[in-house]
Amino acid sequence: MSRIKFMPQGDFSVATENQILVASITGPWNEELAYLFGRKANECADLLSGTRWALLATIFNDGMHTPDTFDATVQMVRQHRQKGRAATALVLKDISGPEIVRRVFSRIYEKAGETYAFFDDEASARCWLEDRLGETVAQ
Repeated sequence: MSRIKFMPQGDFSVATENQILVASITGPWNEELAYLFGRKANECADLLSGTRWALLATIFNDGMHTPDTFDATVQMVRQHRQKGRAATALVLKDISGPEIVRRVFSRIYEKAGETYAFFDDEASARCWLEDRLGETVAQ
């Protein structure tokens, strides 16, 4: 998608904290929100590029998004991996249909070749990410 066609649905914030890109996303979201999120996430990924970094994403309310965002998300993860992204931790909060959401995100991250895990709380997710960031990269 190259431009906004409709008003974005959902909300997000993205920031960097040391080697972690921290995202908070409230869904459901549409293609327009996914596009805006992708732009901001790519800006942050560019700041972290050249280092080993990870994503901590907390998803609130509804983790479903439109099918047309699936391939774009896979592509974004692949591009981030080329910029040093090593792992993703997902925290699901107040999600309707959490098992469906887990399946969708699992398919995305598996297709992109990403190391990922789901957590009930941010503290556990951060510990897991720190462990992933501390691992030696296989040569």
